[in-house]
Amino acid sequence: MKSEAVVSRASRNISDYVLESRLVVTLSVWMSRILGEPVNSRQALHLLHAQVSFFVLILLCGISVLVCALLLAWFVLSVWHCAQQF
Repeated sequence: MKSEAVVSRASRNISDYVLESRLVVTLSVWMSRILGEPVNSRQALHLLHAQVSFFVLILLCGISVLVCALLLAWFVLSVWHCAQQF
């Protein structure tokens, strides 16, 4: 008799759906090709978060010192989270 694991729909949350979405899986495959090492969906999202925070920092840093400090803190935090995933 063949045994199968059954996962109920009620036990899954939205993060599972996001990590298994077609867009995120495609992003992780693309980043794996660029980096030359396997990247899972969670790592791909952390890398994307670090990239977005860097570009926002570059684009909006000239507004004020307070905005620049907040954006720099966001960038450092996102890079720290990204480094923990690898």
